[in-house]
Amino acid sequence: MLKILKVSAIAAALAAVPFLSYASPAPPNQKEMAPLLYLIGTWNCRWQSGSHSGRERQVFEPAFDGAWLEEKEIVSGQVRTVHYTGYDPATKTFVHVGPDADGTFELAQSPDTITWRSADGSFVHTKVSDTKRTMTQTDGAQSVSMTCTKTVARYTG
Repeated sequence: MLKILKVSAIAAALAAVPFLSYASPAPPNQKEMAPLLYLIGTWNCRWQSGSHSGRERQVFEPAFDGAWLEEKEIVSGQVRTVHYTGYDPATKTFVHVGPDADGTFELAQSPDTITWRSADGSFVHTKVSDTKRTMTQTDGAQSVSMTCTKTVARYTG
């Protein structure tokens, strides 16, 4: 009986404590991240390089409490790379960065979230609409082009 009273007393004490919210605060760059939110979701991409072609899926999700977007590039059901897209307050530009499966890395910047370029101009990524993006990359004599369309959930009633 004493044990039940102790548990009841603890429960009553906890009930008297105001509810504390453990929700994460908004990131300090929330305003700057707003133009990137169209990326969140799943994108189906087709690429072409010479006579070779393929597909990949890109999944964007908020990361670090919304301060960045995490992009997983998925080929044949396996995550091949993970990149991050966000806003750099030091340069006042948007950045896209991450390692590639071949040991290299991507680093591109954008002043407006519409056109992204690598420092040497070999990588150009363009937002066509909220559901379509294109990318071209030239690495020496090899060139790759990619078009991505966003999977949009449809209401079926």
